[in-house]
Amino acid sequence: MDIRILTAAVLAFIALDLAAQAASPNLRPDTVFADSPDATPIVTCSLEESWSFFGLNRQQTEPTPGTQKIEAEPHDALVDRFLPRSPLPLPMFQSLTEGLDVTMPLPVGASFLWTEIDRHVAVSDVRLALGGGTPTSVERVNVPTTTFHSTPKLARIDAWVLPFMNVYGIVGHTETQGDVRVTINRFPLPGSPPIELIVPADLQGTTAGFGATTGIGTKKWFAMVDVNNTWTSFDKLDSALTALVVAPRVGLVIDQSFFKGEVHVGAMWQDTDQTVELTIDHPLLGNGLHVEVDQYEPNPWNFLVGGMWAIDERLQLTVEGGMGGRSYIVSGITVRF
Repeated sequence: MDIRILTAAVLAFIALDLAAQAASPNLRPDTVFADSPDATPIVTCSLEESWSFFGLNRQQTEPTPGTQKIEAEPHDALVDRFLPRSPLPLPMFQSLTEGLDVTMPLPVGASFLWTEIDRHVAVSDVRLALGGGTPTSVERVNVPTTTFHSTPKLARIDAWVLPFMNVYGIVGHTETQGDVRVTINRFPLPGSPPIELIVPADLQGTTAGFGATTGIGTKKWFAMVDVNNTWTSFDKLDSALTALVVAPRVGLVIDQSFFKGEVHVGAMWQDTDQTVELTIDHPLLGNGLHVEVDQYEPNPWNFLVGGMWAIDERLQLTVEGGMGGRSYIVSGITVRF
């Protein structure tokens, strides 16, 4: 997707939403909206869900004694004509929130997430097979730690199944650049000269996965944990790559007339230990060389900081950055139904 097209679509939706607000004279100025974010991959992280833990709610106007109570017309009624709200009876057990002064967000959300990430990969073992044989470990291997740059572009659908739990699925496209250079000494014979194998990582493929977010909070703070698992099938690899991500976050609620949203800090743990399999042609060893590389991240943890701007109960913009074991920036837009 061209970033210019995405930007134009986001600006058009915001303009439509703001126009709807201006056209609604019944909107109370103190209205606060409760709604809900990798990871990411990270690849995907779930930033949006934290909004429901804030405990923010739409204030109801109490009638003056002797007058009739008038329900305010939703300011985004114009947007509703183009993007109707979900009729699903979610979340289940919503009675759990009675008496807690909490209004649940709209039950279904659709998001687009764009991530730029640099991650470090180390190799613990290399196995080779010549002529269709069984891959065997090769000693005397030198593999320096390599940095890869990835760009996942993901669509995400989420639903509040319980007042304290959001589940979601993701699908999209991931591009990765970088090469793993493997130097093998004295292979296949003791007197053989050093051989350099370049395991290409200029890859692209489809990413899919699922996850869940749960947490607690008040009108001033929140704490949440997001867990997701993804699979990416790259075009030049014989096996899919997997990633398990666990990301705890804590944050503060901002409820001001000029800004409604949140800021948060946290950490992310990512398990990417796996075996990369591919078949390459080598000028010395011949065609059809099967290579298996066991890779891992030397530091699976990273620190993160981010925030969300809730334009209203239907539209949120998010951004989060990570540093440490990996560095990344993820931005996203969510529309709730």
